[in-house]
Amino acid sequence: MREGGLTYSQACRMYEVMCATFEDAIITGSKITVGRVGAIVPYWRPPRDIQMHFRKQGRKVEKGVHRTFFMDGRYDFKFRLYRRFMETRQLKWLLDMPVGS
Repeated sequence: MREGGLTYSQACRMYEVMCATFEDAIITGSKITVGRVGAIVPYWRPPRDIQMHFRKQGRKVEKGVHRTFFMDGRYDFKFRLYRRFMETRQLKWLLDMPVGS
């Protein structure tokens, strides 16, 4: 609060407005812009079948011990960094990421 020059009540109000903005964007499924840093973007994950293999004692998968589950479609969110932000800053965590991620 001190760094931003806000009083406690102003900071609380700003937090409430920020949370309300995120809630409204999530409810409507719209993109949330986070300043010059990036955006939180919704995307649709289609329904799919999931094969679950259950193990008996030990690590060997027994024949006939699997089930198929159906996962409904759903919305998910990804955070996308703006290219301009990445070009003008050195992202310390990006240097530690394995190649191909």
